[in-house]
Amino acid sequence: MNLIFIADKGLVVKNISDGTENQCLASPILDPLGADVTGLLTTAKDVVIEDVYAVVTVETTTDLGPVDDVVIVDAANCFVPVDVVDVTECISTVDLDEGVLIIPCVEVEGKMVTVHMEQRGNSSNWEVSFLGANINFDSHDDDDDDDDL
Repeated sequence: MNLIFIADKGLVVKNISDGTENQCLASPILDPLGADVTGLLTTAKDVVIEDVYAVVTVETTTDLGPVDDVVIVDAANCFVPVDVVDVTECISTVDLDEGVLIIPCVEVEGKMVTVHMEQRGNSSNWEVSFLGANINFDSHDDDDDDDDL
């Protein structure tokens, strides 16, 4: 994921590649039940990542003095799964004798589709003859019912 979690009087996530702050834990920072725990992190001292949760050590003050405690943060937004597709599933093919060009992996409005193009006469001009769902991405359901164009 190339992220680093920093607990230092708050919880910050940075991109390792360039050091910029990643907004995956933008305020309000929530616990697994959806409660805002941003204010509890002002004394953050340490953080450990377990699954999609950040377990943050904080210092609280009691009648007996300072005590270490933990705050669990839902960091699932920082671990968005990335679809991995074998490159062979995305290789474009062309049949110049038939004048057909097939481009299997084209992103259109956030969806992966396949585009078929036909050559117009003997020119270098092509036109779209088919635009549809890429069958290689059927198993990568995003829980929306908009997978077909």
